Amino acid sequence: MQKIAICDKKDAISEISKNIMTIRNKNDINFEFEGFCSEKELIESLREGDCYDIIFLEIEIVEMDVIEYIKKIREYNEYILVIIITCNRNFMQKSFEARPFRYLLKPTSFEEFENAFLSAYKYVLNMTRKYI
Repeated sequence: MQKIAICDKKDAISEISKNIMTIRNKNDINFEFEGFCSEKELIESLREGDCYDIIFLEIEIVEMDVIEYIKKIREYNEYILVIIITCNRNFMQKSFEARPFRYLLKPTSFEEFENAFLSAYKYVLNMTRKYI
């Protein structure tokens, strides 16, 4: 089963979770997801052995260098898909160094979010089938 992490402020996690639940119900797909209010909580979860396929990451809550943070995430799983979801337009070009799957600017429409989510989800499924 695919696992998704959301790393953002508490109110944003709630909004993203609602969108994810709508997508899950609309498309009859199954996955788990978990929210983290700080980058430290997410890294601790990875350190404890949790494995995520997709991470929605708000770069504004990351205290360290974002590129280095994403590299640190990939030390636990180099194939993890990171979707940056932020209101920070200034980081978009630099973010390519970290190979994000998508870069969503807030406010993000449901359609844009759904498109990014389903693209990532299908990519993970295809990669899983390819290597099983």
